[in-house]
Amino acid sequence: MKILIILIRGNYYKINCKGEIFGGEHDLTEPSGDWLFLGTSTHHMNNRVIHPFHEIWKNPSLAIKGYMWDKDHDTTRMWGGSYYGQLPRIEACYFE
Repeated sequence: MKILIILIRGNYYKINCKGEIFGGEHDLTEPSGDWLFLGTSTHHMNNRVIHPFHEIWKNPSLAIKGYMWDKDHDTTRMWGGSYYGQLPRIEACYFE
């Protein structure tokens, strides 16, 4: 089974073919189904996903330098906060 690996904020997250996220700083070993990767946007002012998950699954390089969007327990969000003084961006995206 293919697993998409994303590096963001210095942590590696795993994403299965359904878009379910696991791994990361909490080291989740299995996807719960409640935390989904939606895709990325290319500018911090975008209020929507520009590259959806199904496009990134076909071409992981679309996610690199993008802002990550997810859905956690029905709450859609763009990852915010500060990472080295800036909004966090995806640093690497590839298949395991």
